[in-house]
Amino acid sequence: MATIEPFTVDDLAFAAELTGREGWASGRRDFELYLAHDPDGCFTAWEGGRRIGMLTTTAYPASGWMGNLIVVPEARSRGVGRALMVHGLARLERAGVRTARLDGDPPGIPLYRSLGFVDEWESLRFRAVGAGGEIPPGVEALRAGDLDAVAAFDRTCFGDDRGRMLRLLFERAEWAFAVRRGGDLAGYLMLLRSDLGLRIGPCVAADAAVAEPLLRAALSVGAGETITVGVPAPNPAARLLLGRLGFAPTPSSLRMVRGPRAAVGSLEWVFAIANGAVG
Repeated sequence: MATIEPFTVDDLAFAAELTGREGWASGRRDFELYLAHDPDGCFTAWEGGRRIGMLTTTAYPASGWMGNLIVVPEARSRGVGRALMVHGLARLERAGVRTARLDGDPPGIPLYRSLGFVDEWESLRFRAVGAGGEIPPGVEALRAGDLDAVAAFDRTCFGDDRGRMLRLLFERAEWAFAVRRGGDLAGYLMLLRSDLGLRIGPCVAADAAVAEPLLRAALSVGAGETITVGVPAPNPAARLLLGRLGFAPTPSSLRMVRGPRAAVGSLEWVFAIANGAVG
């Protein structure tokens, strides 16, 4: 029978190997981020002295997130994934979180539904190659001194307080940009390195007119690189904008929720999620 143990820095290579096999963009940098935000929120499954699976959880004040559920192929269909999920849900409940969300890939959706998760919306994915060029007028570098304003702006749009996560993302970002209107923050974007290139996210903006120069800035600094982005399907302006900028759709995930539907946010302002594991 599998046992569930806390995920530590000694598990980073195992985690990166699993996500690499699955072709996911998440890698060692991401798991370092998850551990930094939630040192007690990541888990590995062990059997016979070896690791056979993993799961991450992220707790915010009003909601929690689950991600990176992977079981090695030879240990699948034996309840290991369910055991990891039950363990992760218990961790979130101990942290006072009653609303749990995840981005489910098709193979895992029956398991998530059996645990009480219900469909919320399609979590879309897009990919482009950075075209280079000049950074658009009005786009400025996001600085550490801006992060309190970013967290306050983000709270309404995301629906929860993820200020600490935003600081950790900013510290790891290759580039970060802001657009202001009348001196006030109107949108921001972070661009991080992934194992498949660069990943936009989060990007939160008051409207498409603010999001467009931010996304063009990402395409500019990411010249020649594969750039991925995830967006909520309930933001049709984001889908139209990404198509106009040359992003092509790739296989999507399903945003699912368990418990009270809290921390919904304003999806029309979300032009890129951070990633499927942390919202």
